[in-house]
Amino acid sequence: MLTLTYQTDTSENVSLSGPLDAVSISANRDLGAELATLQTEHIVLDLKDVPFMDASGLGLLSYLFKRLTETGRSLELANVQVQPLGFLNRLGVASIFGLEAIAETGALPGIALEEAVQQKAA
Repeated sequence: MLTLTYQTDTSENVSLSGPLDAVSISANRDLGAELATLQTEHIVLDLKDVPFMDASGLGLLSYLFKRLTETGRSLELANVQVQPLGFLNRLGVASIFGLEAIAETGALPGIALEEAVQQKAA
C-alpha cells in the first residue's frame, strides 16, 4: 500500500495504492504513524493508484495532516483520482490538502507528481 518514490532535501514523495477505506486502513494501522515520522518538511502523497476513499481514508489524511502541522511540516496530495477528489470536495476539505485550484474549479489534476514537485522547488 505504501511506496516511497523519491526524496529531495525538503520533500518526501510517497505513493499509495489501493482503496483508502475501512478495510485497508485497519489492515495498515501503523501507516499514519509511519508517515508522520518521516523527517522532512513536506510530504507529497501521490494518490494516482487510489481509486476509492471513504471516511477511514479521510481519517488517515486528517491524522497525518494534524501530526505534520503540529511540527511545522506540511502535507500535499497529488494525482487524486475522480472519486477521492469528489469526496474531498463534497466535504469541503480539498483545499486543506493542497488542492486549492481543484477545489475551486472542480477540475482534475493535470500535472504529474514530478512536475508538481519541480514547480514547487523552483
